[in-house]
Amino acid sequence: MTTIIELAQPYLEAIATAVIGLLAMLILALIARLRAKLEAWLSARTSAAQRELLHKLAGEAYAWVEHQYASEDGQQKLTEAVRYVLDRLRLNKIGLSAEDVTAAVQKAWAELDSKNRGAA
Repeated sequence: MTTIIELAQPYLEAIATAVIGLLAMLILALIARLRAKLEAWLSARTSAAQRELLHKLAGEAYAWVEHQYASEDGQQKLTEAVRYVLDRLRLNKIGLSAEDVTAAVQKAWAELDSKNRGAA
């Protein structure tokens, strides 16, 4: 004899799949919106050459932190990535605030994280 749960299972799986798809779509939309805001905020505060260097360093920082601090939590990784970028900027005699650097690292993190999720 078939139970009610066995009969409802295909419907429950379809509903769960739809909910997961909706959540993924909302997360991607949020990342896109955040990215646009970060780009506008950064472009208002830095020159083109500084932005280019900052974005390259932020990408490097993301990769470095993911490798060096794989077992750490997100806040520790962010702190170390910001420190990495600030140190490199000081070597290039570029003075940007920690907020600017944090925004660039978060942007790089969001971009690379969405690329990694898309590839998986």
